[in-house]
Amino acid sequence: MTRMAKRTAARSVGRPSKGPRDVIVTRVPTDDSAELRDLAEARDWSFSETAAALIRIGLRHRDELPAGTNPRGQQELPLNKAS
Repeated sequence: MTRMAKRTAARSVGRPSKGPRDVIVTRVPTDDSAELRDLAEARDWSFSETAAALIRIGLRHRDELPAGTNPRGQQELPLNKAS
């Protein structure tokens, strides 16, 4: 019977860490989601990696967002009663 080599802690298993991460969950229109999935597939990236890259790019252009408007066009409901 042959003996197998023991794994040591010095040898890493799997891919290296990408550093600390936060989980962000959001809902996007299905057309945008499909486009994001296509882009991820074309680049051979994961859906999550592609979304994170686009968020990084978007944060560099945050000054291009319209100021003070609700992106869904909704208005606040009046608060007439206190609990």
